[in-house]
Amino acid sequence: PYTTLCRCTRAEFGFAEGGELAVQGGGDFEAKELRAAVAEGIVRPSLVARWLPATVKFESITLAAKARGPLTALVHEGTGRVTGLIVAKLQPLTADVTWRGNGAAITLKEARVQAGASAITVAGTVDATGARLATAKLSQGGVVRLALVHPAPVRWSPALAIGPLEFAGDDASLRVAATAGATGRLTIAARGIPSAWLADFVRV
Repeated sequence: PYTTLCRCTRAEFGFAEGGELAVQGGGDFEAKELRAAVAEGIVRPSLVARWLPATVKFESITLAAKARGPLTALVHEGTGRVTGLIVAKLQPLTADVTWRGNGAAITLKEARVQAGASAITVAGTVDATGARLATAKLSQGGVVRLALVHPAPVRWSPALAIGPLEFAGDDASLRVAATAGATGRLTIAARGIPSAWLADFVRV
């Protein structure tokens, strides 16, 4: 009899640069639903290079993710690590993320970007219209330099609006607020922040 069910025991994708991504699981085409789909392995730039801006490059993405349910409300979770990430004029970065989501609503258990001995770590929620930062901190050599004082929003739809984001540390503080549009404005107030705190991240 005719069926719309499909099950993939295991599919493997290799890359010229080395590494392999394995996918397995099943789904119902008619219902547009995934059933216990799992993706694990290493993704290389050749898979996504055509969609990346010229200013963004990376060496590899290590991925472990699983998903199930209708595509319109997909339940998903996983971990990812990006190595050799280069964005514009920043130093090479390593990025790690652990997430859980339902459709476009995602909880970031932890997202961490590291360069040298410095790291920026955030946790919070993300959806189609924006994000809410629950925690955020800048650390250097294991010492927290700045930490988010209270949860704060970042919106990108229907218009960009940031914060205010307020950070505090020992004898240092940072406040950032921004809105876009005809009456948009950007406000940054910083105190006691030496350039050495950013040296690991920014190329000079």
